[in-house]
Amino acid sequence: MVVLPQWAFAVEQAARRIVKNKARYQMVEAKTGVPWYFIAGINELESGGDFSTYLGNGEPLNRRTRLVPKGRGPFNTWEAGAIDAIKYDGLDKVKSWPIERIAYQGEGYNGWGYHNHGAPSAYLWSGSNVYKGGKYIADGVWSASAKSQQTGIMPLLRVMAAIDSSIQIGVPAAPIPVPGSVFVDRVAAAMKAKGYRIDTEPGEINLVYIESYNRDGTKNDGKPDLWNDVHMVFTYENNKPVAKGSWTCTTQPGFYYTEHPLNPEKGAANIKPGQYTAWRVGLHRGQYEALVQRGKLTLTRDKNKDYEREGDREEIGDSQGINQHHGNNAATVGPHSAGCLTSKMVDGHEDKMRIVKSDPRYLANHSFMFTTAILAQGDVP
Repeated sequence: MVVLPQWAFAVEQAARRIVKNKARYQMVEAKTGVPWYFIAGINELESGGDFSTYLGNGEPLNRRTRLVPKGRGPFNTWEAGAIDAIKYDGLDKVKSWPIERIAYQGEGYNGWGYHNHGAPSAYLWSGSNVYKGGKYIADGVWSASAKSQQTGIMPLLRVMAAIDSSIQIGVPAAPIPVPGSVFVDRVAAAMKAKGYRIDTEPGEINLVYIESYNRDGTKNDGKPDLWNDVHMVFTYENNKPVAKGSWTCTTQPGFYYTEHPLNPEKGAANIKPGQYTAWRVGLHRGQYEALVQRGKLTLTRDKNKDYEREGDREEIGDSQGINQHHGNNAATVGPHSAGCLTSKMVDGHEDKMRIVKSDPRYLANHSFMFTTAILAQGDVP
């Protein structure tokens, strides 16, 4: 089984969220004997990992269930509801949990409809090369052409096992997918073509933002207020670029600060594509660790609010507050960027900072100034 490239970000994001909540799942494992990671997979499929819902069907905990299984609850805690759902299905009677049993019980928990249609279950395999399509679009209503938009249990487990080595599921853990060795080659080639600095000594990182690209290396239309840029960190190993992480992001302000700029006389700030040595590890607005501006940048000012740089006035400064921070997992950019380089997800930003702080130059000098490139869509071959 292979996690498909276009699913890599969603699977990794869900897997990291699950592992962060491991202790809650382990409390239920202690009462039922069911592996915590299997319970977590079910919770993700039934409710998107929502701890205010019933494990058996994703309904709210604070009332009796109306869907199958009907009449359960209400429950004071997610754990109480989860234990009830597991015992209701008899999963607490299972004594051994090899990978084959996980797959069997996972499909049975959702129902055998896929099996009856001769199709791999989306509940198990969506997001992988095993799943070929087909799903129930309503209770008892099968569509052979519909496709699941939710990751299945098996891709989740594979990536969770890479994140948490205590998960032993009987198959080798898959490396956490970092989309696109081909894409990182193209990004590095674009930087070379622009004459940008690329650091190649062991452990030295290169930071780059690619505008109007997806994490799998495909282009998008770059509409404003969306997380439709990519931030990548790569190193060089054996004379080749190797991606260490890539994250959905934006390089431009969202609707809120374009329409309500911090400096109304000038307009919202947009960093001009280029390469700048301008950031040190520090605190974003005194709140959490980020790369904060400490050197000169060239900005354009979107005073006419057309969401374009062309024709806008340029300014150069070293104190505009253009940091590299996160967007608090928000669905759209909104008020989460006034012109900074902003990664969508908190987890992704924290991963990025761990990589940044592993650079030997930072380890030797915590005042080290990091270099970052911003590539326009047309810069990447």
